[in-house]
Amino acid sequence: MKTKKELNINFYEKEHRYEINGKEAVSVTTLLSKVGITKDYSKIPKNKQYALEWARERGNYYDDQASDAFLHGFELTPWQKSFLEFLSKNDLEILQEQTRVGTDTPYPIAGTLDFLVKNTKTNRIGILDLKATAAIYLFDVTWQTNFYSYLINSKEHKNTDKWVLHYDEKSDNFTLLKLKHIEEKSIQTAIEAYQLGERYDQLSFNIEEDEKILRLLEIYEEKKELTKEVDKLNKEEKQIEKYIKEKLKTTDTKTVKSERIQITYTPPGTRTSVSYKGITEEIEKLKYPIPKELLESNYIAFMNAEKEFKENIEKIIQKNTKISETSEKLTITVYEEVADKVEKE
Repeated sequence: MKTKKELNINFYEKEHRYEINGKEAVSVTTLLSKVGITKDYSKIPKNKQYALEWARERGNYYDDQASDAFLHGFELTPWQKSFLEFLSKNDLEILQEQTRVGTDTPYPIAGTLDFLVKNTKTNRIGILDLKATAAIYLFDVTWQTNFYSYLINSKEHKNTDKWVLHYDEKSDNFTLLKLKHIEEKSIQTAIEAYQLGERYDQLSFNIEEDEKILRLLEIYEEKKELTKEVDKLNKEEKQIEKYIKEKLKTTDTKTVKSERIQITYTPPGTRTSVSYKGITEEIEKLKYPIPKELLESNYIAFMNAEKEFKENIEKIIQKNTKISETSEKLTITVYEEVADKVEKE
């Protein structure tokens, strides 16, 4: 790969295209979208293109404001002052702005990074991307900054920090995020994918040749065959259970047992279930229909009240008692430990 100094990188803003040493170059953003790594904004419907263009113009505006703050440093706007102060508080110093990077091997690739920075505490060099969008797509910006880092110097790529600085217009706040490192091999795979007209995921993880994936397919086939066998066994099991049930019914036997198995047949019937908790709670709410003083002096009233009280209790008991029909049931218990012992003998 040629160094940056040996490359003549031109950018034509109107057409939004790059040339390297007079040859058409693919942009980093286009390459990443074409191989399926990042979103392909070229496929956005025409009726929504205006929103994309507006977002691009807003991003360019803040890029220009930030670059101007670094280049000139005087008569700064409040936003420019906040921008530089935020970087300083986070120990970042701008070294270059709007830097074009690229390669002509294996084919021309070019891009423009927002800022080349240095950490004043660690002296590590970093790539800083400024975003003023409503939301950040971290995956996309991580690939983009890592690609720029690789194009600047592939040998120092792993030692270069990658940052995104997000500006939120609504809150007027900056947020700095350190991005994860993407291995050089992965970036080379993306470059190869574009050259071959393939998707990145097809080359980075070829599921048609991966041994584990092939084994997984075999497992699914084996499980499918086993399922068929289990279905056959279940069908045979049901037939035997039906035979046992009829045998016990005709012999009027409820339980048979051996050392290895116990079979119990329960005929159909009714089951009564009572909610004693419900009965208790409702009885506690009952009150005599007439005052207690009157009951003590009026025997007839007392007897009527007692009768009504008993009737209410009967209603409560009926309400909290349920009688349901039960189906016939066959219970089979197999004693595994005994079976194992028998087999061993």
